This record gives sequence, structure tokens and C-alpha cells, in this order.
Amino acid sequence: MRYLSLTISFASCVLAACATLPSPSHDPSASANADWTEWRGASQDGSAPLEGLPPVLSDEATNLAWTHALPGRGTPVVHDGRLFTLGYEGGEAGIAEVLVALDVVTGERLWTKRYPDFLSDIIYERYSIGSPVVDPESGWVYAMTSPGLLVALDPEGKTLWERSMMEAFGRLTFPNGRTGAPVLVGDVVVVHGISTSWGALGPGRDRLFAFDKTTGELAWVSTPGTPPKDSSFSTPVRGTYAGRRVLYVGTGCGHVACISAEDGVPLWRFKLSHGGINATPLVLGDQVIGVHGKENIDSSQLGRMVAIDPKGALGAEGKPTTLGSEHERWRAEVVSFTSSPVHHDGIIYQTSAEGLLVAIDQRDGEVLWRHKVGRAQLHASPLMAEGLLYVPMQEGLLHVLKPQRTGPNPLSTLRLKGQCIGSPAAAAGRLFVHTTEALYAFGLGVEGVRTALQPSPRSRTSEVEAGPAKALALRPAEVIMHPGDAVKVRAQPVDDAGRATAPWVTLAPLEVSIDASPSAALRTLTHEGLEGRLRLRVVPRERYDEDFEGITLKAPGAQGEAFSHPPSWWSGAKMKWRVVSLEGNAVLAKTLDRVLFQRAMSFFGHPESRGYTLEALVRSDGNRRSMGVVGVVNQRYIIALDGNRRELTVHSNHDRFRHAVPFRLVAGTWMHLKTRVDIAKGGQGTIRAKAWPKGSEEPDAWTLVATHAEAHRQGAPGLFGFSPQSQHRVYIDELSMRPSAPLKGATP
Repeated sequence: MRYLSLTISFASCVLAACATLPSPSHDPSASANADWTEWRGASQDGSAPLEGLPPVLSDEATNLAWTHALPGRGTPVVHDGRLFTLGYEGGEAGIAEVLVALDVVTGERLWTKRYPDFLSDIIYERYSIGSPVVDPESGWVYAMTSPGLLVALDPEGKTLWERSMMEAFGRLTFPNGRTGAPVLVGDVVVVHGISTSWGALGPGRDRLFAFDKTTGELAWVSTPGTPPKDSSFSTPVRGTYAGRRVLYVGTGCGHVACISAEDGVPLWRFKLSHGGINATPLVLGDQVIGVHGKENIDSSQLGRMVAIDPKGALGAEGKPTTLGSEHERWRAEVVSFTSSPVHHDGIIYQTSAEGLLVAIDQRDGEVLWRHKVGRAQLHASPLMAEGLLYVPMQEGLLHVLKPQRTGPNPLSTLRLKGQCIGSPAAAAGRLFVHTTEALYAFGLGVEGVRTALQPSPRSRTSEVEAGPAKALALRPAEVIMHPGDAVKVRAQPVDDAGRATAPWVTLAPLEVSIDASPSAALRTLTHEGLEGRLRLRVVPRERYDEDFEGITLKAPGAQGEAFSHPPSWWSGAKMKWRVVSLEGNAVLAKTLDRVLFQRAMSFFGHPESRGYTLEALVRSDGNRRSMGVVGVVNQRYIIALDGNRRELTVHSNHDRFRHAVPFRLVAGTWMHLKTRVDIAKGGQGTIRAKAWPKGSEEPDAWTLVATHAEAHRQGAPGLFGFSPQSQHRVYIDELSMRPSAPLKGATP
């Protein structure tokens, strides 16, 4: 069936948007324009105040505007005539995530930024499971890659700033590759993930990180939950609660949480599941709707949707209030692992893990009907536009329905090439769907529409005026510095709810003396009688030696031995490693009591380090049939001895860039490992490593030499250990870092 799309004017889009009023506690920032600037739209609920989208989809020329051959698993965003999306290109070792800009009318690619994977656990092609976000005030584009590189670019693709979440803040990656989408609120961009770094942020927890959207400075970190059971890519939703700007989010520990958007302080949390919550909450008036697909907390059944009424609960002393059954308004039996709900005209629509479209009454949770739309569902969420519901399914089916209280009323079904993992987007009279084979644009659209700059997304203005100034908010809130460095710090007086009471001021530069030792501490800064705390980590500039002999071992721990924690300024080390006595010497041993950390990676340098040689003694317990993997991280390459495979190996992602040579690691034997990475002018890299028994002479030749066409140009030095099933310990000793000397008889 052919469909001629309606041509709509920009004015009609404005009228349609203004006619859709936001719920009292939800963000009303859905801009009155033809853009789709973030995952699930500016209203963050998958609804689009747009007319003219096709009610019947087909691959005919009058219906399918264009396709672009780029695999993807996320959602595109649209601003000012341009579409931005994450995808992936290349095959096997050459695969890389890409952030691309396309002309929204023609589908022509305007620019591409490539981001090769590094140090992640991602398997298969589970990349780009997320979405960019566009700041409508500046046109800047923000995105986070699967290994956690947060980038800010201008509309022409120029990189403005970037932060390596893994190396700087201890963000973990997982084989599923779930990354999610950044969120803009006020003057910060917020990302979500599990991390383990140092100090109070050392334990592995699900956290939100807020960065100044202009400078990339860390603004705040929030830890709203308990130890995680799963990695969550639930995207935070802006809102207003108890007179505060807030964010609502699902966590990897099974909670739906509410945190202050001003400073990240957790306000409340509601335990919904024994597993992680990946779906994004839906905010309807004074209710927060959460849904999950793991085991319920009060039964062995899987999955549930719950309407939470927090009833004004607030946290105290920086800790959230834990809500209970008295805060549950209704529940519905729905199983959704990662797909998020949408609502329209009093009905919530949810795709379930079993491939059902479920309609639920938002007043009391009554399930009105269930309709089969596929074999199963993964990640993708429905989109609602003017009464039309667009439902992509994992197997590649794209449904259009005009649902009502009495039934689904299907209009059309189209099979797309590839799987539909990402959610749809709608802008300028077109529907956009990204599959694992291509990006599709449906509808004739509105040509020539360009959108004037709009205010940045934010929650509703606080309903409570700021009180007296109580403290200082600092930016950056955390810094990594070398001895001799100085950094500018800005301060802003805030009240006890984090609300600003005065403009930002610039303090005297924070300086670290040239002879300072590596360290990590909270630094208190003052201004006009107010105090603020900054997390400061001082790391070696070029040279570092550690043999652990200066660390005093403390009382026996859970493994029945005296031990001490690694140096406090190492990132992501306290829960993964411990200093113990082995054969009369103090050495570093990987812990075995935390399955989450059976694969352990920790960093002790700056993310922008390059051109260094890293050496260490390494060893594994076990026997000839079963040992661990142990080595170092040099410039985003893991270089390690693999006892089970009997190899010396270098890899960045194990399934992407990996090279190995035969090398027998004998259990209980110390080996000397030496590594370096050299980058040629054209960007090609050469990774070199040699290993030899402790006490013997260093061989002249490198044991392993591997080239990487798209090499990592920088990266923090670190350590790596892997104990499969947490069976055998691995050890490290006599760690040494030096600037790489010129190579003899070899070119970079």
C-alpha cells in the first residue's frame, strides 16, 4: 500500500508540541521544533509531538526516503538538518565504532569520527548500544563509546574535549556492550555505569558522573545504590521532585533511584528486583514507573512493572531513603529486561521479553491486552507519535499500530534487514530506525527545516528558592595531576540542597610541588568562609618504581594471611589486588574472593601518557593444566603471559586486536616482562614485549613484535590479572616505568 506523507510546516510542529503538556514531575523541555536531540526524544519518554509520520511502512520510494549502509544498535538524534548516530565499521581486527553525521534529507554522510575499541570485554559485535545527545543551545554533540570514551564535538565533527571513563574514573566494561546515552541537564552532561576507582569511590558500584558540558570538568559523582548484580544502561530521566531538579534512573543493583541533579546527592531508592534494571523509568505525574525482567524481590517469578509513589521522601546526610511496599501504588506482571515503556492517553505500552506488546492502565496497573509482535525483544523501545505506535522488534520486524483501550489495531508490518536493537527516532516528518545492517529513513519529511538554537534541556526550574550558602561546589571536582602541575579551579556557593546562591568564581590555581610523591586525597578549598572538597590524585610523570617492600602488612584477612591494600592512589586496585608476603618478600597478589573481579585491570598513571617502557616480574599459581593470565597495560594494550594457552600475548580487545607467540609459563615461577609501544608518524603502532626467567640475562631480541594499523596513541599504564573462576592467584612484583629509550637497529 502506498502512502503519501503529509507536508507540514514548522509552525504546525510548534502547535503540536505546545498542545502536549508535560506531567507535573517530569521534564517539560520537549522543544517546539522538528528535532529529536536525545534518546527517546526531548521528553525522554519515547513520545513525539509530530504529525505527518507514515501510518503504513513499506520499502517503496514514496515511503522509504533513504537508507544508509551502517550497522548500529542504538538510536540516532537529529538537530538543525543533521542526523548523528553511533555505528560500527570494519571487520574482525579492524572493527571500530563510528560517530557519523548525515544530511537528514538525503542521507549523505557529512563526516565520520572513528573510535577503535580498547581494553573492553565486549564480544561479538555488541557495539554502539547507545545514543548520542545534542545540546540544542550550542549544537554540540556528546557520545560515549562502548569502552567508555566520553567525547564532545561541534556540529562539524571537531573534537572539543574527551574523557576516558575507564582510565580516569575506573568505569568497567562487560561482554554485553551496553553503554546507554548521555543526558543533558542544565550545564552538565551525565553518563551512567559501574565503576571502581579510589577512596570512597573504590568499591564497585553503579554510578552517575556529571561533567561540565563546555569544559569536560567533572562536576559530581553519585552512588545511589548497593553492590551491583548486573551492568545497567538505564538512561537517567530529568524531573522535579520536592522542589529540586532531579534525575530518575534504574540501577544495576535492582533499584529505581532519585538523585539531585544539582549535586548528585541520592534522595530515595526503591528496591524493584534482585537483578539489574536496564529499562529507563517513566515519570507520570507523581508516579515513577519502573519495569524489569529479573527475579522479583518477593517471589521467584521474573519481571514486574511497578508504579512508585515516593510521597515526598528525602535522603538525610547524603544517604537515600529506602522506600518500601507502602510506596507501591500498583503492579503489573510484565517481563522486560531492557525495553522501556511509552504512554499515551492514559495507557502505558510495553514490549515484553517474550515478544508481546502489553497495554497497561496507568491509573491502576490493569493489563488491558497483550498482542504478539515477535519472537522476543531486546533493548528496542516503542515510539508514540500522534496516536501511532512504532514498535521495532529484535528479529527485524517494524510494526505500526494505532492502539486503543480495546485493542492493538495493527496497521502494517515491515521486515527490515538486520536486527532492530535500537529505538526509533522521529524528526522533520520522518521516522528513523537503525538496524544491525543499515539506517532507515521513512516518510517524505519536511525539506529545508532548520531549527534555531534552543535552551539546553533541564528539569523544571526549582520550585524552592535557594537558601543560605552552606558550601562550595568545585569544578573540576576531581583531577589527575603530575608533580609540578597547576590547575585552575572554579567555585560556586551553594545551599544545603546544592542550589547555586552566587555566580562562579575562579580560585587561586591548585598546585602540586615538583618533588611531590604519588598520592590520593581529598583537598579542602575555601572561599569567603565556605568550604568545598576536591578529589586529587597525583601520579608519576615519567618514572615509577614499586617493589611493595615499604608497605606494612596488616592483620590476617578473609584468606587467612596478613595483607595490606595496594597504594591508595592507584585506580581500581583496592578490591582487585592486595599486598601479601610470598617466600619472604612483599608482592602484589590478585584477590580471589570477588567473582566480579576475576578479570582485574587497574591503573597508576595519567590517561594521556605515552612513550613509556613498562616492566614487571609476573607469576601465576596453578599447575600445567590450569593457570592464570598476568601482565601489564601499556598505552591501552594488555601485554600478558597466558599460562593456560602457553602464550605471550598482546591484545586491546581480545576478539579484535590480538597477537600471540608461544611462551611457556611455569606455575610458581617468576618471569620478567618488558613492554613498549611505539607510534609512527602515520599512526601505525608497534607493540613490543619480551619475557625471560627471573635472574637470567635479558635477551637481545623481542619475544613478540606486533603492528597495529590504527594504534592507540596514548593510555594510562596499569596492571592486568585474570583468574578464571577465581581459582589461581597471579602475582606482580618489581614494577618499573621509564621513558622509552631510542630503539637500536629498528624503526618505530
